[in-house]
Amino acid sequence: MSNTSSNMWIDKSVGSTVNARVLAYSALLTALSVLLASLYPIPLFADFLLYEPADVPIILGGITLGLGPGLLIAVVTAVVMMLITSHGGIIGVIMNILSTGTMVSAVTLIYRSKPSAKRFFAGAVAATIATTVVMVLWNLILTPLYLGAPREAVLKLLLPAIIPFNLIKAGVNTLLTYLVLRSVGPYLMANKR
Repeated sequence: MSNTSSNMWIDKSVGSTVNARVLAYSALLTALSVLLASLYPIPLFADFLLYEPADVPIILGGITLGLGPGLLIAVVTAVVMMLITSHGGIIGVIMNILSTGTMVSAVTLIYRSKPSAKRFFAGAVAATIATTVVMVLWNLILTPLYLGAPREAVLKLLLPAIIPFNLIKAGVNTLLTYLVLRSVGPYLMANKR
């Protein structure tokens, strides 16, 4: 792998000391995300729809370190969780990456453009809507394979399970992220430089 491609996740305007710090914070946030996913999975509406607060450290990673590290944390967390729990298999990994990737992208892009509470909440609302729409589409494609059921069965799950689950998960996790950001955000932002 060339030096250019290995640094694609790192802000190239900063020095190597900061790059090492970004990697260290990314590893820490990944470990925290895996821990939260392991300790607190709560089934909502259906056994394959598990709520956990694991997205909170991932969104924090996007906000404080940048979109690239945030997405990398999302991917690594999803893969590690599949290896630890084997819940959902490869389809579960794909769905987690799509869901969390959409959420962290929306919040990060909107908030980092001009950081403020108002921008965070705009990002949170956008993330909640975008995540729900994306997951409805991908549930129609991948959940029939995962459940071994016809697409019509998944269509019947949209309103009573899939849509409310994604609205709740994205809404709660972005709200929790805001509360964490308010308490430790200044420290995280000061130490990322």
